[in-house]
Amino acid sequence: MKVALVHDYLVDAGGAERIVEVFHELYPEAPVYTSIYNSETTFACFREMDVRTSFLQYLTTSERHYKWLLPLYPLAFEKFDFSDYDVVLSSSSAWAKGVITSPEVCHISYCTSPMRFAWSFNEYVRREN
Repeated sequence: MKVALVHDYLVDAGGAERIVEVFHELYPEAPVYTSIYNSETTFACFREMDVRTSFLQYLTTSERHYKWLLPLYPLAFEKFDFSDYDVVLSSSSAWAKGVITSPEVCHISYCTSPMRFAWSFNEYVRREN
């Protein structure tokens, strides 16, 4: 069985990224598809994984600016091709659950709480500044 893992973005070191780490322990051969990846700001374990990024990776050079690309995230996940996989396992608080698969591919999405910058924007901005 060929499995692909999908996650919104790998630029933080938090609980959502721990979920991907556990998924990868279950399916160590599975590549991890994500919009943007920064090996310096997320868990070191991802450096050992086959991480495949979207076109968004090349539109910003700073993890502080990746949220400015917000309108492009749905498109980034829709552009991934999962036709070679039997199962797509996504961990998502936002866009990763929007991947497009053929009817033959089983997509299972582990949905986490919505991204904080969307539902508590003012508090998020205050904390980030």
